[in-house]
Amino acid sequence: MAAAAQGVALLIEKPHCTSLAESRALRAACARHGVLAMAGFTHRFLATSRRLKASLAAGDLGTVDLVVDRLVANALGDHAPAWYRDRALAGGGIAMIGMIHAIDRLQWLLDSPVTDVLARTRPPAASGAVEDTALAILCFANGAQAALVAHRSPVPGHERAHRYEVLGRRLNASVSIGSFDRQELEFVGPGAPARLEVTDD
Repeated sequence: MAAAAQGVALLIEKPHCTSLAESRALRAACARHGVLAMAGFTHRFLATSRRLKASLAAGDLGTVDLVVDRLVANALGDHAPAWYRDRALAGGGIAMIGMIHAIDRLQWLLDSPVTDVLARTRPPAASGAVEDTALAILCFANGAQAALVAHRSPVPGHERAHRYEVLGRRLNASVSIGSFDRQELEFVGPGAPARLEVTDD
């Protein structure tokens, strides 16, 4: 709030606030002071995301009916910030730390807001602990639907894996994000563009 009052543009870690009231107050302060503010939704800027966004905008995939998104993250090790484990600060576990990127990316890719959500977490939010598993079904204003799974694996040595498929009526697209410098985008269908492999993003 102090930065906004000084007219400083804000790039904020997510969750950018820990309550709806805080979020509305921050939004009002930014509007009042003419400040640009953005949560750190890095997936919009990945090479595969930008290439897929261009294909969707050009209508290459046709109408998108379904997106399936699967994230299996590593266990929280000593390198992870302490606030990741604190629901009051993080707002949640794997849903708020990992799945939130998929939700933001899909609204941006599809250029359509989420209208309905059906979701479960384990452990439940009521337990006070951060969740290690989250399942969600999203419906978008444009008629598309998405099924999202996010899990934090306790298995030692597990490598983070994030993969999603966008199923259109002309082409399907599959994206794999092992890490930001290990991404793949593949289109399937008649006249599909060449596969994109990214190692330097």
